[in-house]
Amino acid sequence: MNNAEQVPTPTQFAELMFGWKPFGYQIKPLNDLSVRVIMACGRQVGKTEMAAIKGLYFAVMNPNTVTLIISPTQRQSGILFRRMKRFVNINSQLPEERRIPIATFIRRETQTVIEFENGSEIHSLPAAEDGSNIRGFTAHFIIIDEGAYIDDRVFSTISPMLATTNGKLLLLGSPNGVNNFFYKAFSDDKLRFIHYHVTSYENPLIDKNYLENEKDSLSDVEFRQEYMGEFLETVGVMFPLKTVENCMKRDWSRRTEPLPIYSYYLGFDPARFGEDDAVGIILEKRPDYGVLKGTVTPFSVADFIEMRGKSLSVQVDTIQNLHRVWKFNTIVIDSTAIGTGVSEPLVNEGLPVEPLSFTIKIKQDLYFNLLRLMESNQIILPNNMKLKKQFVELRQERQEGTGLTKIYHPRQGHDDFVTATALAVWGASARKPQPILFGRPENSFF
Repeated sequence: MNNAEQVPTPTQFAELMFGWKPFGYQIKPLNDLSVRVIMACGRQVGKTEMAAIKGLYFAVMNPNTVTLIISPTQRQSGILFRRMKRFVNINSQLPEERRIPIATFIRRETQTVIEFENGSEIHSLPAAEDGSNIRGFTAHFIIIDEGAYIDDRVFSTISPMLATTNGKLLLLGSPNGVNNFFYKAFSDDKLRFIHYHVTSYENPLIDKNYLENEKDSLSDVEFRQEYMGEFLETVGVMFPLKTVENCMKRDWSRRTEPLPIYSYYLGFDPARFGEDDAVGIILEKRPDYGVLKGTVTPFSVADFIEMRGKSLSVQVDTIQNLHRVWKFNTIVIDSTAIGTGVSEPLVNEGLPVEPLSFTIKIKQDLYFNLLRLMESNQIILPNNMKLKKQFVELRQERQEGTGLTKIYHPRQGHDDFVTATALAVWGASARKPQPILFGRPENSFF
């Protein structure tokens, strides 16, 4: 292998060592030995396998070199590292006449390090928030997985590691907006990265019907980011402005009393005395929706109630009075913390109350369910500036390692109107949340 004329390409190395044949779209990025390479990928396109092979190839073919695998967390770095070790195990199982035993090249293996007989090493490391975990290394090849979720400060730590070796850098992962180094590396020619873009549709092993189902169940933004590998400016926004405006009708007017054959639901977000606003959203559901599905809007906000500086007992009395008029099918109340002071008296009075204590998962399910209705124009909202402002200011952020999405206001602002609307929709839901896939409920509630 020292003879330059006989050096295999990475794809030849993969087949020779592991019996692994790439798909057509994997060949070019796998064989690209450029100094700077970035891959923006949809989910399940085999990027982990490609990165594992490139790392093993580099270590075996380049003696006395250091390769680093860096991800946001040790768990994520470990996934790629274990894929490398799996390839080593596959090699040992090939028929002797078909393989060059890579195990003979390895001197020592641990959970985070592989040392080779030729003096090369591969290390698996977490990035930490500021790169402090990876300081002190001099590297010849650095593989950064889930690069869009690594803080920009980490990249300022990485550059000096490659300075004296003129080392290679491979960035890969799915996009996460445009405010990070991963996006800059892909879009700014001055940084001199060779870039590849692969969508999930290119993998022949993925059922196209599965992708179409995902397209229906996810928001447009999330589908395009997760499966199409697109960089989107709106990726951090929970409710895009266009989606909100499409649901707000200029001719909306308050309904003062229920229609006889409609069903009604109340979502209520309580507030402490003298703090914030307590908000209630009255949601009506058309009785003919099942028959006329696709031709009518099934849900509409009939009225809303806003109270500032009212005690919990006043909030309880208000809900009781509303129920006498509207005869709610379900009253869903945010019962986190002080909310129990509103829900418990109403439960004791026999009202159809569903108390809901918020967790990250519950809040995620609530908001994504509402977003799905809005994206498909299945709900009419009041043309209210305060409501619009609260919707468009909310942000979402996927929590790496949990599969959950945190929903928050970036300036500690209000979301009581949005929360109350999401609670009312929850009450009208035909079924409750399903398992999470990529930070969203797997199936629609409706």
